[in-house]
Amino acid sequence: MTMRESRGVAALFILAMGAGCQREMPFDVVPIQGKVTYEDGSPIKTGSITIAFNPIDVPTVDKMTPPGGRGAINVNDGTFSEVMTRRPGDGVLVGRHKVVVISFNPRSDGRPVVSDAIPAKYHKLSTTPLEIEVKPETGQFFEIKVSKK
Repeated sequence: MTMRESRGVAALFILAMGAGCQREMPFDVVPIQGKVTYEDGSPIKTGSITIAFNPIDVPTVDKMTPPGGRGAINVNDGTFSEVMTRRPGDGVLVGRHKVVVISFNPRSDGRPVVSDAIPAKYHKLSTTPLEIEVKPETGQFFEIKVSKK
């Protein structure tokens, strides 16, 4: 992933975080949790890992585009639980989502750079094969597996 693409991914996370902050959101959001590992069940050990949930086929309501959710993955065991759409831990929209997973390592100047711990196909909405369906009930746990490079 080029630096330009990295900036684009960062911008998507910021947009997902800030979408609809000016008024009440007309979408159902539920907390979710889960675990991201390699296909063999081993954890992804790298600097930091971000996960993003991008709604699929959710219609615009009152001119508001459905926002995505995002969260951080615990690199010790691969778990995530504080997924947010508008507020920490509020969860994601009910419905289908494409899932993007990106790992970062710090550069010498402290800024993050995309690492190759997770194959590039999982970094973009257009290429990720990962998809989940969030139901209206709370307590859902998602096992998400990525291939090794």
